Amino acid sequence: MTALYIIAAALTLFVIVPGIITAVLYERFFSKRFVTPEYRALDPAEYPQLRMAPHEFRSAGGDLLKACYFTAEGVEPAATVVMSHGFGGGGYNCYLDVIEYFAGAGFGVFAFDGTGNDESEGKGVGGLPQGLSDLDRAIGYVESAGGIPKLPVVVWGHSWGGYCAAAVLRFRPEVRAAAAFAGFDRTSDLIRVKGEGIIGRWIGVIMPYVKVYEKLKYGKYGGVTVSDVLSSVKTPVFFAHGENDTVIPAEYGYSLWEKKFGGDPRFTFVMRKGCAHNNIYYSEHALAYVNDYNAEFDRWTRSLDYNAEAKENAGRFAKDRSEYMHEHIDRSIWAHKADGEFLSGVSGFFMRNI
Repeated sequence: MTALYIIAAALTLFVIVPGIITAVLYERFFSKRFVTPEYRALDPAEYPQLRMAPHEFRSAGGDLLKACYFTAEGVEPAATVVMSHGFGGGGYNCYLDVIEYFAGAGFGVFAFDGTGNDESEGKGVGGLPQGLSDLDRAIGYVESAGGIPKLPVVVWGHSWGGYCAAAVLRFRPEVRAAAAFAGFDRTSDLIRVKGEGIIGRWIGVIMPYVKVYEKLKYGKYGGVTVSDVLSSVKTPVFFAHGENDTVIPAEYGYSLWEKKFGGDPRFTFVMRKGCAHNNIYYSEHALAYVNDYNAEFDRWTRSLDYNAEAKENAGRFAKDRSEYMHEHIDRSIWAHKADGEFLSGVSGFFMRNI
């Protein structure tokens, strides 16, 4: 009996307790909603050639997800791009310039706010595999919904959406092509990157529990590894990454895939010089403008007569920041940061594979 007590105590100490702690921390972190800040939001009115048709569909958990089907005036789409947005900044709003480009290049664009983002329902994001589940449902909706032309489907995603755009090919072999910008190989990779910045290498201790928890919570959507997907499907994929990306370092995705699949003609790899994570698709002109703006903004922040980083000043700073941005941002550049020349390589890649 003593041995049984020891085994039970060991299981409790080394398996059950860490598992419970991991589940609590995971739910606490991913219970947040993300809404595009008003001072960063793009206005559809800034894209007069875009035509928007609202849509909505249900997530696997029953939340109502808001979406739009975009086309460009006078342009007949040859295929539909289903767009998957990134993590932490809200929904698809920040990609309206990318949407404008693809619509003008001959695509319909179906963009949606994932669970817990912007106009969609959900108490929180729930977890990283939720994005993969939502994208799978979005593609199914596009293929069956009224009001959306029955055209070949391609997928484009950035960051979290970059992972989803490649990983969803496991469930959607009918997708003709995918483009993954600044993505990662596994959902646990992003958690590891963020965790290392908080608690260092100790994050490695709980990573096995994170993987198990995601699998238990999300079933087939948990634990999907892009490398494994690429080995098992025939879909062409366009990969892009920023050489200065510190949010998702290249070794967590791009470099890994290039090393393993670089000789496969299905895959295109582009490393963007001078780009980081969020600005990977910006034009040189937009990059220069945003860098100059950020430098001015930092100087303005340091000139304030209060500590902008102090928690008690959060509300005051949010108001002042919003006013500053409204007064100082050149909307003609801010709303059109996408690099059309670079994206033409992606649209050409899509067209060749539809």
